[in-house]
Amino acid sequence: MVRACFYAWHHIAIRSHWLTAHTASHMLERRNNGQIVKGGGMSLRMGRKFENELGINLKKMISLDVHAVADTEHSDNISEMFERYVKSPGDCELVLQGARDCMAIDRAYRGALGYYMEQIK
Repeated sequence: MVRACFYAWHHIAIRSHWLTAHTASHMLERRNNGQIVKGGGMSLRMGRKFENELGINLKKMISLDVHAVADTEHSDNISEMFERYVKSPGDCELVLQGARDCMAIDRAYRGALGYYMEQIK
């Protein structure tokens, strides 16, 4: 299931219009932007969850700690591209399709991770 999700993201990247492909990739950064997502992005939320439930200090989870800040910066870098290239309703739809596709795959990916984590018990 996890592999299928990565294949789906790859398929969007190589088979879609570049605005759709770029947005689909970019959405993974946007969901981590604590200035956009109320309560913090995915990395910060996961880090807090691990801190609360497992007692692991966020600073010791280097990847999550760094991404909680870096993904905001990465996410902000995309605005110029949208302002420059998204000019028509059709362009807007290409961008929105990339966002919808990415989030659908991301939900499946997270569901697959949860499924496999349950198997560890």
